[in-house]
Amino acid sequence: MKLEDYKFKDQTLLNLALTHSSAANKQKENGASNERLEFLGDSILNAILAETVYNKFKDYSEGELSIILANLVNAKTLTKIAIELDLAQQIVLDNGEERCGGRANPKTLENVLEAVIAAIYLDSNFDTVKDVVNQWWSKFFLEPKKLFQKDYKTKLQEYVQKKYKVLPSYKTNSVSGAAHNPTFTVCVALKGYPRITAQGRTKKEAEQEAAYKMLEYIKLQYE
Repeated sequence: MKLEDYKFKDQTLLNLALTHSSAANKQKENGASNERLEFLGDSILNAILAETVYNKFKDYSEGELSIILANLVNAKTLTKIAIELDLAQQIVLDNGEERCGGRANPKTLENVLEAVIAAIYLDSNFDTVKDVVNQWWSKFFLEPKKLFQKDYKTKLQEYVQKKYKVLPSYKTNSVSGAAHNPTFTVCVALKGYPRITAQGRTKKEAEQEAAYKMLEYIKLQYE
């Protein structure tokens, strides 16, 4: 698996996709970074993989397809693919971000992968980027059972809804740290239970950690 699987006609698109906001802010001209491409790439990736999942798992329900798709686009999967594509070594960072270990930051790796996907789309067309994405993600379809693992938010919701007829709610308490490397503190609330907080590099990551802690608390206290 290599980034070179696709040959760019417009190299500036790839250069932009690899430019972190920390480096862009040092530029005197337009200060462009990969943030806008990341926004586009996120939507393109979800559309491609949603179609692939729909076609590959014809006997699965909507809820089951949602679980599979969530596992294909979660932070763990995106970070793994970005590392396999050696994107960490190609990201353009400023010196401060470099010293802080920005190349190993999972959020940075997720963003650059999505930006590269958008860049390929803009450089070609939807069918081409779909072929590239499905090639990069192909190995994850070799073990369907792993794709069907539920995330902790889903597990918590299904567990408490069935057993206690209530639903959990999530609230972001704070966002700290540098803008390009934030830490999210999230609280999960459930009627009749203490509030539980957790932290993560992204809001989704913090919510997953909070859901995991709540599940463990419930099982420890009431089972």
